[in-house]
Amino acid sequence: QMPNLELLEEVTEFLGRGPQPDEIVAFHGSETSQERVRQLLDKSRAGALSAEEEAELDGIESVNHLFALIKARAWRHLPAAS
Repeated sequence: QMPNLELLEEVTEFLGRGPQPDEIVAFHGSETSQERVRQLLDKSRAGALSAEEEAELDGIESVNHLFALIKARAWRHLPAAS
């Protein structure tokens, strides 16, 4: 079961709007979701993650990996720099 991920909601909402390649390349999660990632990573380094938090962090990493692939494809559709 996938945990409830704010980042996943942000990404699906963003992609659902049909962004242009340059918007995809420039996309970043909200400050709130980025702060949550920092909190989870800090707890992970300290060995203090609960099972639920570990699942959340795994989910975030999966979303980030998928979106990195999407960004790489979007780069191909950007006009060449002149």
